[in-house]
Amino acid sequence: MELLKLAAGDVINVTMNGVQTFVPAAGVEIIILQQFAENSNFAGGIYDGTDYATNYSATAGNNTTPWQGNRLGITNTLYYQSNSTAASKGFSGIQIK
Repeated sequence: MELLKLAAGDVINVTMNGVQTFVPAAGVEIIILQQFAENSNFAGGIYDGTDYATNYSATAGNNTTPWQGNRLGITNTLYYQSNSTAASKGFSGIQIK
């Protein structure tokens, strides 16, 4: 997935298709506030190239969830991966660095 050129404080919205990984540029940190999936089984979370931790999962139906007090931070070494072949899914967040 192409790296975006944003600044701290910018809102980021990413839509993915199929199994995909979002890796911020070196030195960039993003806090994910919400993940979504459209009409599919879905799981998304942190991936470091070897290990994967699911932070959100959903079953078939239009699904969104705002996290309550538990935000997901991604960097160039701990990035975001969707492990679903579902068509429309992704996340929204804020670049903090």
